[in-house]
Amino acid sequence: PNATYVLPLRDTESWVTSAMNWFQMRGRFVNEFMAHNKSITRPGKTGARQFLTNVYNEHTKRVRRFVREHPQHRLIEFNISDVDAGAYLSKAFGLKPECWGHHNIIGSRAKSQT
Repeated sequence: PNATYVLPLRDTESWVTSAMNWFQMRGRFVNEFMAHNKSITRPGKTGARQFLTNVYNEHTKRVRRFVREHPQHRLIEFNISDVDAGAYLSKAFGLKPECWGHHNIIGSRAKSQT
């Protein structure tokens, strides 16, 4: 009943580029939205960037609105690109700053398996 929501943010264009290049994530988003809203049509490669931009922006607005409408909840927003993100999260959760890092970097998994 008193949940803390964590909303990691980043530059919208960076998120879209990441979603476009991360294991067919673009298609997964389209398929998921189409499954729940029959009026959505496939945007194709040319419309995919705008589609994903809308997904990101609407998701961010929806989370903020939900927490605003349910004031018993707490919302922690932070920019994942901010060099001080670890320190900010450390203060918010009482954990050491080094507990927060970037773990899903493209290529890092391949390097760690060699």
